[in-house]
Parts: sequence; C-alpha cells; structure tokens
Amino acid sequence: MTKICFNYKTVEGPWGGGNSFVRNLKKYLAQMPDMQIVEDEDQDYDLFFMNQLNRGPGRKKGRTQFISPWELARIHKYGHPSFLKMLSSLLSGRRDGKKIVARLTNLRSHSYNQNYSYRDWMLLNALKHTDMDIFQSEYIKGVFCRAGYSKKNCVVIYNGVNQKIFNLDGKKFWDGNYPVKVFSTAFASRESKRFDLIADFSELANVECTHIGTWPDGTNPKKVKLLGKMPQADFIRLFKEEAHIFLHPAEKDICPNGVIEALSTGLPVIFRNPGGTGEIVGDCGAEFRDSPKNALDLVLANYAKCLEGIRKNWSSYSIEDSAGKYAEVFRSLS
Repeated sequence: MTKICFNYKTVEGPWGGGNSFVRNLKKYLAQMPDMQIVEDEDQDYDLFFMNQLNRGPGRKKGRTQFISPWELARIHKYGHPSFLKMLSSLLSGRRDGKKIVARLTNLRSHSYNQNYSYRDWMLLNALKHTDMDIFQSEYIKGVFCRAGYSKKNCVVIYNGVNQKIFNLDGKKFWDGNYPVKVFSTAFASRESKRFDLIADFSELANVECTHIGTWPDGTNPKKVKLLGKMPQADFIRLFKEEAHIFLHPAEKDICPNGVIEALSTGLPVIFRNPGGTGEIVGDCGAEFRDSPKNALDLVLANYAKCLEGIRKNWSSYSIEDSAGKYAEVFRSLS
C-alpha cells in the first residue's frame, strides 16, 4: 500500500482546471487497492505529490498558499516540512525522507510575458528536490526547458475527464443543416483567451455562437450569446443537445480541460497556436490560422473525419487513462 500525500487541497465548486483535475485524480487513485490518499502534510505518508508549489484553494487554515523549496528539501531529506521536526530528527539521528512527485502547470514568465519571476525561480529551485516531474503537454515541457529545466526524470501525461459525465450518450451531432452552433467556455478573463476572436466567429453567416462562463467587460461580444457561469450538468446538456463545434482560440494554453471535456462529448475543436491544445485535438478539429471562416469551413468539410477521430481516441480523454499513468509513476517510486 502506497500512501500518497496530496499537497494541493481541492474544493468541490468550480475553481479552474487544475482543481477539477486533481480532485478527479484523487478520487480515482483512492479506488485502487494499492493506493491510499493522505490529506495532511503532518500525517504519515510514503510519497509527496504537489501541483507546482500551490497548496490549493482548500488548504488548511494557517498554511501559506505556496510551499517553499526549503520545506520540500526537508520533506525529501527528513520526511516532513517543519523546521522544528527537522531539528528533532537531527537530534534523534532519524532520517525518513520521502519521494516527491510534481505536476507542473506553467511558468509566470510564460503566462504573463515576464522577463523574470521570483515565483518561477522558487519553483525551478524546488524541482531540485523532486524525484519525478509530470508535464501536462510537450508544449509546456518545452517552456520549462527554455527556462533552464534539464532534468531527465520527467514524463508527459495529458489531463483526463470523468467520462461517466462527459460522454457521447444522447449526443446530437451536426446533420449538415444550418445554423452551425459553436460553443466556447472560459473561467478566466485574461487577454490570451482571445475573446475577441470568439466575437468575430459570431458574425459569420449561418453561425450561432454561445459562450459559457466569464466574459470580460472590455470586449464587445457582438452576436455571442452569453450564458454566464452555470452548473456542470447544465452545460453538459447543452454540449450534447445543441453544440456542434467547440471553439477554443486561447493562446499559450497548456492542456485545457475544457477542450478535453468538449472532445469527450463529441465536439470537434477549433483551436489556436501557440500552446498545447493542438497536441490534444490532433485530427479531431482544425487550427485557426488566418480567418474564422476558413477555420470553420475546414472543420465542416472534415466533420465526419473529426468524429471518427474522436471515437477512436475517446478513451484517451478519460480520467481513468490519465490516473492510470499517474499510478504507474507513483508505483515506480514506491
């Protein structure tokens, strides 16, 4: 039995893709007979798993938001983050160091176009103490390597979604008639999400655009129907009953859960580079390069092929597939 301490504490409500993925990962690992989830850094465990340095929205009262490289060094060498407990271990001559696995999500210098970030420096120094690092895409691995990351003990594992919820059951596909119904989602309002391009799609002839989630006040939605935030069950119903195509023009996204949810629900994806989205979509959509019309025409011309690819790859979008690969990493270190 491997006891895994999850340093990132999740919440049940919506709190971004990282919270959703880690929450689902924890649930699926807990069902495995050789895995036990430990919720507190002060409890006994064999392996320490962190989501970068962030302790998460559900972190214990009194804990700092980020774990420091020095705390990780103590966990790796002595088995706990506390300075006082480290001194106790030194005096007793006991060292019970733990293996550490890091899930790496992004660098601030990448997401905010900063030349220098103290938090990035902290993270890259913290990774000196990890035994295995997990990247969400080849794209973000490249970002870290260009920032000076050079470790060999790393692997790429894409995110996955709960296919008991995000599935093809009852899905109504595009039948060749118009209007084509294009859906998008976003729960952050930064410029790289490219809300302006979503608005441009809404002005195409024979197209209806619907957006779920956040929309920035300073961007004209044009003809986009804004539904705001809604319960997960409601937007899944819309994905299955109304949506034909998923639009994700965000730039520099790493491994967007929204795209995996859309694919798992039978929606071809229009995406934009740079980013890791194209790795996930493959031939199940089209890259937006020059104009909304050209991207849409390309998806519609290859709609049957996109659906064939989605069905072929469907199981790879699942949290079971992703969690199984995480479990392999944990077992290799136990």
